[in-house]
Amino acid sequence: MPKIRISSIGALYQGQTCHGTSIRDFELFTHEAAYLCGHNIFAQDLPYLEKAGIGTTFLNKEFIDTLYLSPLFFPNRPNHRLVKDYQLLGDHLNNPVTDSQLAKEVLEESVEAWQLLPLDLLDIYSGLLGTEQYFEAFFKLFPNILYCGPSRLI
Repeated sequence: MPKIRISSIGALYQGQTCHGTSIRDFELFTHEAAYLCGHNIFAQDLPYLEKAGIGTTFLNKEFIDTLYLSPLFFPNRPNHRLVKDYQLLGDHLNNPVTDSQLAKEVLEESVEAWQLLPLDLLDIYSGLLGTEQYFEAFFKLFPNILYCGPSRLI
C-alpha cells in the first residue's frame, strides 16, 4: 500500500505527454522507455515515487540525472538548478511536464558537450564515472566509447 499520494506527475516521451495524479497511468506511459531522465531524479523523484507505490519494473529502468551532468559539462554556470521561467508569474506551481522538457534540454546540451570532448577526456570521464550511479546510464548511451584503461592514454 502506498505511503504517500501523488499530487502531480508528468513526463514527455516521443512527442507525447502524460500529466495527472495516477501512478498507474504514469507507469503505462513510460513502459516502453528504456531510459528516463530528470533533474534531481535520484534524490527527489525516485524516492517519492517508490513511497507512492511505483512498480519495480519502473524502478529497474535506466535513469539519467541532469543535476549531475550539468556541473560536469557546464562547470562555469552559476548554478545547476532548472530555470523555471514559467514560475516567474508567481501563481504557477511546479509543472512536471514542463520540468521534463527542461531536463530534456539539459540532457541534449550535455550530449552535445560530450560529443565535442577530445577522445582522451571521453576515456577519462567514462573510466572515472562510467559505473557511478549518477552517471552510468548516461555513459550507456554511448556504447562505442568504452574505457580502455590508462595504457591508451600513455
